[in-house]
Amino acid sequence: MHDQHDDRPPAESTPAMTEAERALAHHRYATRLNLPPQVAHCASTLERTISAARYAGLGIDDDVCRAMAALDHWADAVRRDVDEGERERAASGADPAVWQRERERSAWRTLRADIVAGIASPEAGR
Repeated sequence: MHDQHDDRPPAESTPAMTEAERALAHHRYATRLNLPPQVAHCASTLERTISAARYAGLGIDDDVCRAMAALDHWADAVRRDVDEGERERAASGADPAVWQRERERSAWRTLRADIVAGIASPEAGR
């Protein structure tokens, strides 16, 4: 049965992707695979910058040091997420564009459910 609050069509009626949608999904998939080295590069650049500033005798704000630690943590999390996702995609044999579209749809469904839950129970967001 189709949930009255769910405005998505049933899965079996999901239309095939157009060539433009497929190209965009492939680009998003490639971007996803390229995120770990980008985040790691950002973290190492900040770390080198902090080190150079300390060497030059400049003070480093605590927020900057916390940002570096958060960036290092995020780089690890992104790498794990991308690696896990790629293992899942490869094991399923799914086309990268189709797999990417399904991940995006899943993320939107989760976000929508969280929003609806927050509207239904405003205290949940506090």
